[in-house]
Amino acid sequence: MLKILIVDDEITVLKGLNKILSKHCPDYEIVNMVQSPHEALRILTEKAVDVVITDVKMPDMDGIELTKRIRAQYPDTTVVVLSGHSDFEFVRQTLKNGAHDYLLKPCHYQTVVDLLRTLEDNVKHKEKKTLESNKKKVLEAVISGKQELSEEWAVYAHLQMIIIKIKDYKDPLLEEQLKKEFVNRNGDNEFLEMVTFDDIIVVLFQNSIDIATVRQRVFPNICKSGFRLCMAMHRFMNGPKCLQDAYNTCMQMIEFLEFNVLSIFMDMEMYLEFVERQKKYALNNYFSNQILLKHMMNGNLQMAQQYLSTNLNQLYLLDVYVDPVRIRKETLRELISLEQHLKDHGIDIEQHFGRQDDYLRELKELKTYRLLLNWFKKFVMGIIMKTEEGNYMPFYIHAAIKYINTHYMEDITLKMISEEVYVNPWYFSTQLKKHTGLSFSEYVNQARVRKAKEFLKQKDLKVYQVAEMVGFQDAAYFSTVFKSIEDITPKEYQKMI
Repeated sequence: MLKILIVDDEITVLKGLNKILSKHCPDYEIVNMVQSPHEALRILTEKAVDVVITDVKMPDMDGIELTKRIRAQYPDTTVVVLSGHSDFEFVRQTLKNGAHDYLLKPCHYQTVVDLLRTLEDNVKHKEKKTLESNKKKVLEAVISGKQELSEEWAVYAHLQMIIIKIKDYKDPLLEEQLKKEFVNRNGDNEFLEMVTFDDIIVVLFQNSIDIATVRQRVFPNICKSGFRLCMAMHRFMNGPKCLQDAYNTCMQMIEFLEFNVLSIFMDMEMYLEFVERQKKYALNNYFSNQILLKHMMNGNLQMAQQYLSTNLNQLYLLDVYVDPVRIRKETLRELISLEQHLKDHGIDIEQHFGRQDDYLRELKELKTYRLLLNWFKKFVMGIIMKTEEGNYMPFYIHAAIKYINTHYMEDITLKMISEEVYVNPWYFSTQLKKHTGLSFSEYVNQARVRKAKEFLKQKDLKVYQVAEMVGFQDAAYFSTVFKSIEDITPKEYQKMI
């Protein structure tokens, strides 16, 4: 029902409009009829008005100024202006300042009725939008835990939530279509509420709706309309934060569906069955840092690439759907492990591939299983390619250097080191010379002398003791090697320190 305020300084106009409205629109309420714009503004402070019908020419304030003030102070109130044929410029100004439409004097009753009926539809639409907005805010507040379940819903012991996520949702009529589907199939007494958040539709029911009906009829009917959607349902007992928990549970299932590119209707029983089925498949069953590094340390980068590509493809082609939370954790764990292995070999990947925080953020943004595996493959392949470009010393050289620096006191041989890093002795010897400028024996002696210099700083240690501690069986030979590298004997070095 429209609430109307009429403003005109001519009493005959007021009576004429009153007669039209009383006869043809008896369901509308005439809040008041006044001859002064100032009186109209006073009434607006006291009562809610849907429509103000005002003359454009009045002695103390014209319709242009009145329209300005109403639009500024009461934006939800619609202004319609009355004018004569000679008042076009006044009409233009009022429309420019926010008037909705105008009526020419004398007014034909049908023109007035048609305009007000249109305004009534606008008001109803606006009220519906406001109500939907309020419901949305309430449900958002309940879901986020900021508000308790409303009394309207708290009376039900059992509740059921369905969440529908629609790709490229643009059809404003879909919500009405969905509401009809759910009400027709399950009865109006079961349906409680439906609200839309961007591309998410949340439907709330009391008791338990027929799952088979939703799966076999409702879901296919919506898909027939050309929408690609995911639906998740969860039954739950009424209680504190029950809507919040149900929403999070449904969204977890929706994420699972999207990650595996599934457009189906899923309930908790089906979700748990899917999750259980994929537990026996893990990333580390198809990808091993140790095997990858072994290929790289052998200098066989092509084998490393083939291993990575083949195994990840096998993992993707398995007849199983993957939990996105679990696979992201496994991927992150493998990356951290790989990064640590690389650091152990003297290679820091951070300068080329960013910090852990960077690829953790990227992992979270990957919306499908295929995208995640492709990203992981690209990331690891990038490391292999950097090695192939020659930006790094080969992995087997790093591993050999680390072994020598750790076992300097032992009887280290070229054969022993070659077996340790899985490389042919002759090839290893040439590559060590290429990358360090030293032969194998020269590099071992350098490592032993560096360590000897640390021991010689201790005044109570004799030269022969230090020689034995760093792997020399003959103190004289140790002194010869030490002097050839440092241009000073071990004894002289100790005295100088």
